[in-house]
Amino acid sequence: MQAFNVAHKAAAADADFRRQFRLTPQEEELFAIDPGYPCPMPTSRLDAFFVTTAGGRNPGALRFTEYNAETPAAAAYTDELADVFLTLPSWPRSRDVTGAVAQPARPGVYHALVESFAQWRGRRELPRVAILDWKEVPTFAEFELFRDYFHRQGVPCVIADPREVEYRQGRLMAGDFHVTLIYSAC
Repeated sequence: MQAFNVAHKAAAADADFRRQFRLTPQEEELFAIDPGYPCPMPTSRLDAFFVTTAGGRNPGALRFTEYNAETPAAAAYTDELADVFLTLPSWPRSRDVTGAVAQPARPGVYHALVESFAQWRGRRELPRVAILDWKEVPTFAEFELFRDYFHRQGVPCVIADPREVEYRQGRLMAGDFHVTLIYSAC
């Protein structure tokens, strides 16, 4: 993650360095905007897997497949799946053999968003979140899980299709809901 931070800082400071990324004129324009918080990718993640050795007994080496800097999906799905695994009768033995523990992902996303919002806003207050994506996407259930999680944290949240959102009288609105933070923008 430190390497990605160094690359971002270099790209922000040097247009020649940035050319290698072949940004479109619109991306260049967006890149020039200060987001108002220091971390340019607060909800990013590295996707990784273990390469097993012959026979599959040793987990072998950790290999990274990609870096998701936008809004990576599956955090809520992963938490829900972990909750299911914890109820399986085989879980205690599996945990004892592997030492595996469930590591919730939603709290990290929540804290990254709330902290970035506070830094941008200049004061501590909870955002009013719109989870923004097309209604037709197959990840819609993930949005519902996040919406419910945000509500349990006391954060007002709606799921909205970008076609339903508009800027009115200086406010971003999803219907009658005033949005102060967009999550999972398409």
